[in-house]
Parts: sequence; C-alpha cells; structure tokens
Amino acid sequence: GAHGVIVFSATKAGYEQAPLLLRPGGTMVCVGLPKDTTVIAGEHPITMCMKKLNVVGSVVGTLNECDEALEFTARGVVRPILTHGGLEDINRFCEEMNAGKLVGRAVIKIAA
Repeated sequence: GAHGVIVFSATKAGYEQAPLLLRPGGTMVCVGLPKDTTVIAGEHPITMCMKKLNVVGSVVGTLNECDEALEFTARGVVRPILTHGGLEDINRFCEEMNAGKLVGRAVIKIAA
C-alpha cells in the first residue's frame, strides 16, 4: 500500500477507498470537505488498529490559492515525475515502490 493518501474529493466513495489503499502505518490526509454529514473519514476500527493507520485533516489554503498552485503546473513551473500504466502494471509498480525504484508517482489508468 501507499505511505500516504490525500483525499481531495468530497465524496463518500473517496473516503471509503482511501484507507484501503494505505500500507500499515500509512496516513490518510482529509482535504475535501463533504457537505454530507454521514461521510466518515476512516475504516472499521479493527482495520484502523491492525494497520495502525493515521487520519489527519488539512484546511490549509483557499480555493484561490489552489487555483494559483495549479497555474504553476499549467505554466510548466512545476513538472511532476509520473510513471504511467494500467491495472496490469499494479504488481510491478508495487514491487518497484517497495524496492525504492519507482521514480516519481505512479499513475494507473483504470477507466477509459
């Protein structure tokens, strides 16, 4: 699993999926703030305890600051290092990540 997952979407699905993507000791950062008060950030307590997961929140930045940050990327000031692949590449990406050989971030296309 991942060391950390940032939940930008303010959806129930995003918050349900994020803890399942984490490795033991991983951290989920809550950024997207859902209007639906039934959305819970986390997983079943047994999973949270057994995997020693961390859940933290972050309300830094405004929508305007987010737009400014995205503009840096659009202008080419920020250039992320991405490794692209499909679902068939997940095992290879995990092996490379665990071995410390995955360069940048892995982007997995799961739908057309």
